[in-house]
Amino acid sequence: MGMNSKEAGLVLLVQPLIMALLSPFTGRLSDRVEPRIVATAGMMLTGAGLFLFSFVTRETTLVSIVFYLAVIGTGFAFFAAPNSNAIMSTVERHQYGLAASSLATVRMSDRR
Repeated sequence: MGMNSKEAGLVLLVQPLIMALLSPFTGRLSDRVEPRIVATAGMMLTGAGLFLFSFVTRETTLVSIVFYLAVIGTGFAFFAAPNSNAIMSTVERHQYGLAASSLATVRMSDRR
């Protein structure tokens, strides 16, 4: 699209920014609604966003790409906090440290 690296980076910032803004809300939501329902909805949104990206061509507008990234960010927000809530709620209080560190290890395990 003829962008320099700074411009492309700002576009890609949309997804984590949306996730950061929505995660506190989705965390509270998963306290009131079954976390697996919220997390499932999140994965469905993420899948929808990835599906939309499968149709990207050279003619795809920047607005469309930003929208697709926002859908993925929303999906991740609806998945991450409720998923952590569901995992942490299955362990006893004295095991919180072990569960949290295991969750962090799994989250970071595929990063090279």
